[in-house]
Amino acid sequence: MAGYTYCRRGWEGMPTESAQDPQRQVPTEPRFCPQCGSPVADWIYCVKCGAALPASQAPVAEPPADVQPQIPAVAPPVAARARFRRRWPIVAAVWVALLMVAGTGGLAYGFLRGPGPGPEVPSAEQQVVLDEFGTPPAFVVADGPYGPGEESGRVEQWLYSDSGQRIVFVNGSKASDDDFTPEVEFSKHACAPTDFDRSMRIRDVEALLGEKGVRVPGVKTAFDGYEAFDYKKGRVIVGYLDGWFCSVQTY
Repeated sequence: MAGYTYCRRGWEGMPTESAQDPQRQVPTEPRFCPQCGSPVADWIYCVKCGAALPASQAPVAEPPADVQPQIPAVAPPVAARARFRRRWPIVAAVWVALLMVAGTGGLAYGFLRGPGPGPEVPSAEQQVVLDEFGTPPAFVVADGPYGPGEESGRVEQWLYSDSGQRIVFVNGSKASDDDFTPEVEFSKHACAPTDFDRSMRIRDVEALLGEKGVRVPGVKTAFDGYEAFDYKKGRVIVGYLDGWFCSVQTY
């Protein structure tokens, strides 16, 4: 850079842009484009609207009254739009794949996780009854949602034919204890109501009872995904909701 000295204003002695191009004069006062009214820093063309501004044209000190400064919409370059058009099917396919994975993952998570933990079985109040009367010879248990879209709960009815007692538990707490007259004699069962809970799958119940159940046809219920199986050796009918235990009753 011999012959030039750098200072705060730039390189002293270097030819300026206006010296190299006489038509490209740097304006000394604010100028405005006569086309869009935007301020013009370069008196060759307008950087806003692209209008050509010959050097011989008289400068416009103020924008025309009927022209408001505008900022034109910036469109993506033609090459960028073409690349996007080529790639959008790939982008769309990736988004569809991600949504499918997310949906499948959510379903799989719910399927594997199940309805969540239920109340402790047996509860302290249930253990008192078991210690006094033993395992009930007949029982009905519902451990799941009270209705479609409703919260879950565990409702149990224990029947003692010898004493004629019917005890109802709701989430492990005794709700009622009344007398009843059995119409038939109850037979002992190898299982107890406390053997079942909502965390069990079909295979868990089969392992508990030592047999595979037979599907009960024609069961009408408000729940989608409900099915019932009859375990003849154990003399119980077990219901499942989406593959998870939700009810059992003896017969």
